[in-house]
Formats: sequence, C-alpha cells, structure tokens
Amino acid sequence: MPPFVLSGSMHPGSGPCPPNGWCPPPLDGSVIDYGIQGTWTFDRFVAEYNVPLWWAVRQYGVDHDMRFQKNLVYGVLDRYRYFEAKEATPQEKVSALREYLGLYNLPSKLVDWVEEYATSVTV
Repeated sequence: MPPFVLSGSMHPGSGPCPPNGWCPPPLDGSVIDYGIQGTWTFDRFVAEYNVPLWWAVRQYGVDHDMRFQKNLVYGVLDRYRYFEAKEATPQEKVSALREYLGLYNLPSKLVDWVEEYATSVTV
C-alpha cells in the first residue's frame, strides 16, 4: 500500500474510497483521485509501490463475497505490469508464477487457475 496509508497519516473514513478513505485503483485502468496524493491508475500503483503479485491477486481476484473468481484472477495476471516492467520472457513469467505458487498455501482452485494461466503464457 502507499506509504501514506501504511504510516497511518490517512485514516479510512466512512466510505470505501476517496475522499472518505483509501481503496486500490481500479483494475480496469480507470483513474481514481486521492486528492493531495494525486490521481492514480492500477498500472502506476503497481509500478510505483512494487505491489507483490499475491496482494494483487488477493485484492482484485475476488468477488464481493471475497471468493476467488477465475475471470478476475486471469484479469489480474493479464494486467499485472510487473512482468511488462521487467520485460519478462514467457519462461520468466512462468517462473514468477511458479514461485508465487510455491511461497503460499493457496486454495487448490487458485493453484489450478494460475497453473492453467502459466501454461497459456508459454503457448
């Protein structure tokens, strides 16, 4: 998260998004205005704060009931600019995805989806 959120200098208000609180920029590429912190997009947020893949999948890969959804997880993996910023080859992308799977005790459904996605990257 941005440092101003982590430092506690901006306390969430009654709303889920600015100006009453903080929420991550939308995955769809639209802009969100954080007032004095400026306007942000998902791509800028991921690049500037080096957002880890696990956080992006957990934040954006779930529905309103906090359940992982395949189409949302794939959307995160498609948009996650870490790969593009590093100009990763398909093999490097797959390696990063496998590392992600190896670091955490993820639900089997999520593991299957990420492995399926990794297979499609190398095809």
